[in-house]
Amino acid sequence: DGGLQQRMDRAGKNMERKAAEAVKEYKKYKKQTGHDPHVGDLLLRYLHICALRGLAPDADRTYLIRLLEESAVSYMYAKAEAAVVLATAGKRKASEQTLKSLMEHTVSTPEMGRYFDTDRSRWAWHSYKVPTQVAALDAICQLTPGDTLTIQEMTRWLLQAKRTQTWDNPRGSVDAVYYLFLRQNM
Repeated sequence: DGGLQQRMDRAGKNMERKAAEAVKEYKKYKKQTGHDPHVGDLLLRYLHICALRGLAPDADRTYLIRLLEESAVSYMYAKAEAAVVLATAGKRKASEQTLKSLMEHTVSTPEMGRYFDTDRSRWAWHSYKVPTQVAALDAICQLTPGDTLTIQEMTRWLLQAKRTQTWDNPRGSVDAVYYLFLRQNM
């Protein structure tokens, strides 16, 4: 649909403009303090969208990716996104380290599967863990598709979460359906 493509193009240009403004502010902050700023959630999401769209890094994205590569990401959702962004930008070692750090925060049981047992796996105000689980699964599927055991264990948790909890958060429901039906080609 041409209208949809036009809206996506406008949204992309708007995101690029906002990212350029943020990079200007980041560079100003660096000049004033001597410290590199932390890449915030919205800019990380922007980088993730660019990576998913296959956009080559421009000067601003290259700057943000360098900051991302050099800083620690604490929330699990952000770690999953960062691993994909870094891999797509050719920063394989940093991507592998980020994915390894992400997986170090998981636990596994035969009945529940593999999941995050940390408060840092929460994604939003609702503190629902499904988006984090799906983001991690997506990163694993993209970066280490041969790790079928982890993928199966994390998928088991997703299915068990549906059995034992209500998915009253639309974001969690959409993410789970995306992963279970589209990503797994069910």
